[in-house]
Amino acid sequence: MKKLLFTCFIALSASVTASAQLTTYVLDNFENGHVNFTKLVNVNPPDNMDTAVVANPAPDAVNSTTKCWKWTRLDAGINNQPWAGFYATLATPIAAGCQTITLKFYRTNANSLLKLHCESSGSAEFFPEIAPAKVNQWEDLTFNVAANWTKSITILGLQPDYPADGKTIDIGAIMYIDEINFTTGSTGIFNPIENKLNAYFTNGEIQIPNYVGKISVSDITGKTVATGFVTDGKLRVSIGQGIYILKTTNGTAKIAVY
Repeated sequence: MKKLLFTCFIALSASVTASAQLTTYVLDNFENGHVNFTKLVNVNPPDNMDTAVVANPAPDAVNSTTKCWKWTRLDAGINNQPWAGFYATLATPIAAGCQTITLKFYRTNANSLLKLHCESSGSAEFFPEIAPAKVNQWEDLTFNVAANWTKSITILGLQPDYPADGKTIDIGAIMYIDEINFTTGSTGIFNPIENKLNAYFTNGEIQIPNYVGKISVSDITGKTVATGFVTDGKLRVSIGQGIYILKTTNGTAKIAVY
């Protein structure tokens, strides 16, 4: 049975550079109170970290969202590992050609660095282009995927408390992660409009409360898989598992189906 994974009300946007058109996709923003980009977060080692989606501890100009992903370093005794974090199989793999992964990072400990793990056939781990510099404040971090990993990404991982010296572990350190996005250099996939739309999938129907009008449903490659006219905020569709982009006269949204 297909079921709702998340309700998404994201304004998808595209940015253009002098050399190529880069499209930015939202991997997760945790605003519905859940981790949405995977079915299962594998904490590794399990006794090294505690995690939960919580309220933003300090909304500011860098990150004004209401929810974020909290990670707390636990004391596992002799099993404490500097590389502790998580790995997860993505609900929808990121195709080869990813340029960057960006996110917002907040740490309570100046010794906490953030390391990214990308995996499909083989794997690679690397730090952001510029190391975090703030404590008890949000900041933007950018991982140069294109320079470190050219294959698709089926498994993604983060090590949110990697020690700056590689060995000193600070029990109780708290880190927050939010607004995980990735960019690709592909062009002509779709032309998203900047608007917000509350939409979700449940019981074989796309539901957009209080919406009347046309709707177009595309997969992540831009292929149209369904179209219709919504009169009561509902459209019955036959679609398989995956991530889909909804286009309406009121805006766009991203939904996941399982």
